[in-house]
Amino acid sequence: MKRVKLTFVYALMFMCANYSQSELNVSSIDSFLNLMEYNDRVMGSVNISIDGETYYQWSGGTAWHLGNDVRDNDGSEIYSIGSISKIFTAVLFYQMVERDWISHENKLAEFFPDIPNAELISMDHLLSHQSGLFNFTVDSTFLYWKHRDRSQEEMLELISSFQPVFKPGTKTDYSNTNYLLLGYIMEQLSGQDLAVLVHENIAMPIGLKSTFASPLYADLGLQTHSFIRTMDDWVTYVPPTSRKMAHAAGGMVSNGVDLGLFMDALFKGELISHSSLKQMHTTDNELGAGLISIEFKNHMGFGYYGGIDEYKSFVAYFPKRKMTVSILLNGLNTSFDHILYNALSACFESEAQLPEFSGLLPEEGKLRSLTGHFINADSTFQARVYVKYGQLGVNINGSEYLFSEAKSPYFFSDDFSRIRIGFQKNSEGDVKNLVIQMKDMIISLEKRS
Repeated sequence: MKRVKLTFVYALMFMCANYSQSELNVSSIDSFLNLMEYNDRVMGSVNISIDGETYYQWSGGTAWHLGNDVRDNDGSEIYSIGSISKIFTAVLFYQMVERDWISHENKLAEFFPDIPNAELISMDHLLSHQSGLFNFTVDSTFLYWKHRDRSQEEMLELISSFQPVFKPGTKTDYSNTNYLLLGYIMEQLSGQDLAVLVHENIAMPIGLKSTFASPLYADLGLQTHSFIRTMDDWVTYVPPTSRKMAHAAGGMVSNGVDLGLFMDALFKGELISHSSLKQMHTTDNELGAGLISIEFKNHMGFGYYGGIDEYKSFVAYFPKRKMTVSILLNGLNTSFDHILYNALSACFESEAQLPEFSGLLPEEGKLRSLTGHFINADSTFQARVYVKYGQLGVNINGSEYLFSEAKSPYFFSDDFSRIRIGFQKNSEGDVKNLVIQMKDMIISLEKRS
C-alpha cells in the first residue's frame, strides 16, 4: 500500500495574542508523528484547535482503497469516532431537559418497561453508567452479529434478555447499552431520527460540515476505512460494525476540525447552559455524565475516548487554554497511549519521545514458535504470548503489550512502556522460559503450555 505523509501547521497569530507557538511544541509533535507514520505505526489525523480555530493539523497514511483507487488522508476525511458519540448524545439529552421534554428523574419504564429494573433506572443512571444494565458489546456472541443492521426492536429484545449486573445507582460500570437507550428515548420523545436531531440541534447551529449521526449521511468519497497492520501491509478491516446498530452509543462520524468547533461551542455555552455542562463532567464517578475528566501533567481537560473496529479516537477540551485536542486514527500499529501521550506533551511545552526503530521484523512463523502460557514460581505473574496482526502480543496479568520489532530474534523491547522481554530455549531449541523486565523488576516465568 502506498505510504503518504502530509503535515499542515497553522500559526494563527491574529487569535493567539496570549498564546505563543512555543507553548505548543509544533516541531516536536510533527517529528514524532512523521516518524511513526514513516515506520507504518499510525494512519489518521491529529488536530489541535484554539478558540475553535485549527492551530495545528497532521494527517498521514491512507483513507481508503477500493481496487486500484486510493485516497490518502489529507485532513478533510471523515472518521468513525466511536464512543465520542456519547458526548453528542448527552448534549441532545440536556437540550431536551432544558426544554422540559424530559427530566433526569424520569424512569426507563416510561419508555421501555420490559427491560429488567426499568422501574428503578433513571435517566441519570443511564447518563452516568450506573444503571446496572449489561453491556451488549461484551456479550460472547457480539462478534458474530455486530456487522448486522439490527433494528431497534431487535436490540431492545436483546437488551431485555440480559440479567442486570447490579442494582441501579449502587455502582458505576461502563455500558454501551445506556447510551443506546438514551438515543432511542430521544427519538421517541421528538418523533425524529437521531440523524435529524444531531443535524438540527448541533451540527447546523454551529456550522459543522463533516459530523453525522451515521456515515450513511456523509459523502462516501470522504469516509475513511479502518485498517489492520499485517506483517507486510495495511489491510482493510471487514466487515465493519454496523453504525446503525451502534447508534447513539458509538455510530457517529466526524473529523478534527468539526470536533474542535463542537467542543469550543459546548464550553462557551452555545449548545447547552453552563449549568448543564457542569453536570456533564461534575459527578461522583469517574465516567461523568457525557464527559470524562482527563488530567495531563496538572492540566485538566474534559472529553472522551472512542474505538470501533480499528478506529481509535480521543477528544479533550482544556478550558484554561481554550484548546481542543483530537486524535482520529484509522490505522494503528503501536500503543494508542504512546500517540496520546506524545501529542498531549507537545501541547504543554514538552518534547515528544522519538522512538528508535531497529527495522528487524521477525517472520510470523518464528513469532509463533515463541507463543504459550508462562507462570512464575509463586504464580504471582502470568503471561500469555501470542501473535496478533503479525506482531508479538504479550498479556501480563491482564495488561496487553504489542511488540512489532525485535532487538534480536528472541529479545523484544517497547521504548514507550519500558518493558523488555526475552525468551530462553532448552537444548532441543524449544522455548523454556520468558524473562520480563519492567520498571525495576526482572521476572522469570516458566512455560506451562
